[in-house]
Amino acid sequence: MRLDDLIDHRYIEGRKMSKSLKNFITISEMLKDYSGDDFRMFCMMNHYDARVQLDDNGLQRAQQIWTNLKNVVNKMIGKS
Repeated sequence: MRLDDLIDHRYIEGRKMSKSLKNFITISEMLKDYSGDDFRMFCMMNHYDARVQLDDNGLQRAQQIWTNLKNVVNKMIGKS
């Protein structure tokens, strides 16, 4: 798979991410509100070949799933 094929699958507000459209966010901006683990969970929730809608709803859902997963694992190993 070519890099161009991967880049074509990122969207914000239904539009392809683009510097010229000024509808992109940098990693630094995203990390102000979400952790790296939240973003990794977001990536794992999406198929590599699917269009990815990068928005707060998806990132918040990933953040909640990651938090729930950490809580379950902590309970299993006896941490509070």
